[in-house]
Amino acid sequence: MKKVLAIASTGGHNVQLSLIIDSLSSKGFDVIKVRTKVTVDEKDDGYYLIDEISRSNLLYSPVVIMQIIKILVKTKVDVVLSTGALPGLAAIVCGRIFSKKTIWIDSIANSKKVSLSGRIAKYIAHHTFTQWPDLETKKIKYYGSVL
Repeated sequence: MKKVLAIASTGGHNVQLSLIIDSLSSKGFDVIKVRTKVTVDEKDDGYYLIDEISRSNLLYSPVVIMQIIKILVKTKVDVVLSTGALPGLAAIVCGRIFSKKTIWIDSIANSKKVSLSGRIAKYIAHHTFTQWPDLETKKIKYYGSVL
């Protein structure tokens, strides 16, 4: 059975990822769920919790990267999948370093242009997808939307 690490930031990214997780689980994949914490004392609710990073706190990136590496080593996943934000991109990079298959699905909220993380992911991830047909390119594919 393939093990998939599914990671997203909280909010809309995680809502979309939850739908993908449900579909993967129903097809027999072993899904390891990872999301960013909202509060310091938050309970894990079945997810591995990592800290949030964004363009405004990039100096905190090494901490989040170490959290992701620990999860990758512990879980021994085959695939890293993210619906977005910077922690997901960090997981895609770490996945490549650990020779895992990687998949980036840009958020449906990005209807006018692919997110910055998505534009970077297209060069790193094995597969990069958009949820808008008008945003499809040679490196970013459209096969429909999650929602």
